[in-house]
Amino acid sequence: MRDLPSDVDTETPAIVLKLDANVFHHGGLGVIRSLGRLGIPVYAVQVERATPAGGSRYLRGGWLWRPGPEDAVRILAGLTCIAERIGRQAVLIPTDDAGALFVAEHGPELRDHFLLPSPDPGLPRRLADKYELYRLCRRLGMPCAATVMAGSPAEAAEFLDTAGFPVMVKLARPWCRDGRGGPPSTTLVRSPGELRQLFDSANGTSLILQEYLPGDPGSDWFFHGYCDERSVCRPAFTGRKLRSYPAHAGVTSLGRAKPNPALSAMVTELLTRLAYRGIMDLDLRWDARDGQYKLLDFNPRIGASTSRSRRICT
Repeated sequence: MRDLPSDVDTETPAIVLKLDANVFHHGGLGVIRSLGRLGIPVYAVQVERATPAGGSRYLRGGWLWRPGPEDAVRILAGLTCIAERIGRQAVLIPTDDAGALFVAEHGPELRDHFLLPSPDPGLPRRLADKYELYRLCRRLGMPCAATVMAGSPAEAAEFLDTAGFPVMVKLARPWCRDGRGGPPSTTLVRSPGELRQLFDSANGTSLILQEYLPGDPGSDWFFHGYCDERSVCRPAFTGRKLRSYPAHAGVTSLGRAKPNPALSAMVTELLTRLAYRGIMDLDLRWDARDGQYKLLDFNPRIGASTSRSRRICT
């Protein structure tokens, strides 16, 4: 192991928390490898044993467990049991929306056992909700893609008369999926027929239609950072999203870290205005039509972007 900076705390353990069923989410694996290689004890809540994260040699231990995201009593009891088994306060790191919202909204009950940021309990939910994020951006003057919520193709018609196809179609609250099918969290829709099929599969649930912003592969950017108790963004990282899975509508499968002072300044100003605290992962796109970076998604948690200079492995 390489020499460590003198200020790295290798005694405080970390727990990677994931409540959804995405076994290939590589954000959690990145946390396990990054902290584990520093000698920090890392544990994980896993939905299955045979996962990339579960097989990492840097994982000190784990629990196979998938409680319902709305079962607060069971989640609190389970996390308390895990903390007692570890035997000391640990940093709790959620990697999905359901986990991040739960930790933010139940911070007072968790803080005896875990080290946590203390955001406005309701803010992460408003940021993760695709339509609430759009409304918040409009109120704060943050550039964003035009967005509408619709319950059917007929309700979306007026928006499509202006936006046209292709159009991005999203679930407003993807963490609320019950596992019984339905549309993906994000889909690039190219025709009225494809749109009708998505609404049919949504079983009456309203969907978000987001204006498709034209651009080349270098137009997609991400921002990662952490805000302290004064909402000062300490580490701030920007990079380009070069490929995603699924294509055009998924997590980053290939990205490249690239400094972007203008983008960083814009986002850090937003974080200050929001009085945000904790980890965040934002997706933005450069719109050459008006020369602005536009916010597409705000994830109040660790993200899943892979730098070109690193391999995802165990």
